[in-house]
Amino acid sequence: MKNPDMEIELQVSRLIDYLSGSLTDNSVQAVGHLHQQLLTAVNQLIAPLYPDQENVDYISSHAVTLQLQDEDTGRVYTRQLPMDYRENSNGLTLEGEDASGQPSQIVFLSDTAVNKINDVTGQGRNNPRCDHED
Repeated sequence: MKNPDMEIELQVSRLIDYLSGSLTDNSVQAVGHLHQQLLTAVNQLIAPLYPDQENVDYISSHAVTLQLQDEDTGRVYTRQLPMDYRENSNGLTLEGEDASGQPSQIVFLSDTAVNKINDVTGQGRNNPRCDHED
């Protein structure tokens, strides 16, 4: 394969032509559904090609790709957003700027982090996690 990028484009183009030809209607909703199915399938089929990394403790990036399907039209959009992304077992953090150019941060806590916070603040379990006798 001399040019993998061109080969990918050719093969994906053929696949999309074939699949879109099988649509019973060419509405935006139907095309959006096909789009979502293709994205999901590509993600599922590519994942096993990565070297084994089951124990990834930390993920980070300086850009985030957001894919969404509009509720009203069904059209799928992809946006590249310049923001910092950090993820670990405690959750994930998105950092960027607000409309005024000021730093802004959103944190999504995992269940593990929420349980740790509850334990530290005295709102956790009332019995010990280990089976020790004093």
